[in-house]
Amino acid sequence: MTKKALSLNIGFTLILMFFSISASFAQAPTPVQDFGVDPRAHTTRKSFWTEFNLGGSLSSDRRWQYQVDYQYRRAADASYIQGGSHGNIFKESYQQVFRPWVHYWLVPGAVRLSLSPIGYWITWTPSAETALYPNKDGETTGQSVFPEFRICPQITTTHNIGRAQFIQRYRYEFRFLGERRAADNNLSDFSKGYNFDATDVGNQSAALGWYGNNQVGRLKIQTRFQIPLTNSKIVEKTLYVNAWNELFLATGSRVKNDKILNQNRFVAMLGYRFKGEIPIKVEGGITYQTLFQYNMDAPPTNPDVTYRKANVENNTAFTIYVICDEFHKLFRKKTNEVKE
Repeated sequence: MTKKALSLNIGFTLILMFFSISASFAQAPTPVQDFGVDPRAHTTRKSFWTEFNLGGSLSSDRRWQYQVDYQYRRAADASYIQGGSHGNIFKESYQQVFRPWVHYWLVPGAVRLSLSPIGYWITWTPSAETALYPNKDGETTGQSVFPEFRICPQITTTHNIGRAQFIQRYRYEFRFLGERRAADNNLSDFSKGYNFDATDVGNQSAALGWYGNNQVGRLKIQTRFQIPLTNSKIVEKTLYVNAWNELFLATGSRVKNDKILNQNRFVAMLGYRFKGEIPIKVEGGITYQTLFQYNMDAPPTNPDVTYRKANVENNTAFTIYVICDEFHKLFRKKTNEVKE
């Protein structure tokens, strides 16, 4: 067997293994918790995540680059919602993200410095879980919504090992979280919740008039492995594997001790770069998210079960990325055609 065929077989085997593992977690029923056996109550949720990543060069030597992200996510009901829609990953809105970046290659191909000067998040809480996420309007049914702004410095290192790339990324987020308001599920949601006042740990309670607004930090550490399967490099008409793990750690004096370990994400994607002057890649796969919630005594629709605020979500997101590396060239070509 040739090296190329062997790499292809290994890649497909890894992707199938990741899909199988993720699917088995996603389908596991919520147990009646025995805290003598396991100190954490594990639940699941399925969702659908997409990201459109548009980037390109700002300088002729390609050391300065730009990037714009748009993310759109929807989610099903959690496994602890009795009679819920557990398999409909498009059931309701979960999140949208708009975020620009500026990158500079300190060492071309090896060390890159990045800054997102401002990014915008809008998040909707699940409609069946309003009791867990009360809003300032006092609505007890339907979704709540809140905005968030983030400022993100970042450093990325890249190491080439044969045909594979080993990538380490360190990102810090300055997070400004808005307060939850009752959602209308239309464009008016984008105008709600613009109270970003910092809230001390002792005042973080709805009984004291707190609905999630805060100013906190978060460190994200990502380890990524990327390998082409059908060519020695990711060039035109190349199939490749892109997999990574990312740990999230909350920071700051306004973060409770049990909220420092925020979440972990493991992602396995199979990608393809299309033929053309403009590099366009599409990746599809699974995101397996462990979310350390620690916020629920009893499920909203099942008061006979207790989780003692030791609940951890093991979530599966079916994920699609669309990546365009020299996005501005699309418009440059059209401009030249008009001049001709």
